[in-house]
Amino acid sequence: MADRRPYRVPTPETVQRRKEWVSLDGGDVCVWEMTVVESLMVAEHAARPPGHPLGGADPKELGIWKVIASVYDTDQPGAQQVFVANPKAIGSLRLEEFARLSQAIGRVNGDFPEEEEALRDFTPAPGAPKPSE
Repeated sequence: MADRRPYRVPTPETVQRRKEWVSLDGGDVCVWEMTVVESLMVAEHAARPPGHPLGGADPKELGIWKVIASVYDTDQPGAQQVFVANPKAIGSLRLEEFARLSQAIGRVNGDFPEEEEALRDFTPAPGAPKPSE
């Protein structure tokens, strides 16, 4: 037990969230790792309505809400979310800018798009012949 630390509930001042700067045409923004509350908010907003034939999350909404929750104006305490007041501004981003934000969001939140991309090379498209055929 000597090498164990008792758990202490973190405070906003003690939580060390991962951050990554991303350059956009309009300036630089800082992508912050999401908290559990932010992640749950993203999932709730992206969820399709009950009874929707596709179920689950709408990928378009999921991407937009991740940007809203993760993109801040600085890496300092007291930073403000850039798109929370004007989510429609996300639609004005160039596709390449949105891709850079999405990739940074994945990295700071522990998603590994590099692994997903590598796996994609080995995952046959639906209806495609198997490599052995």
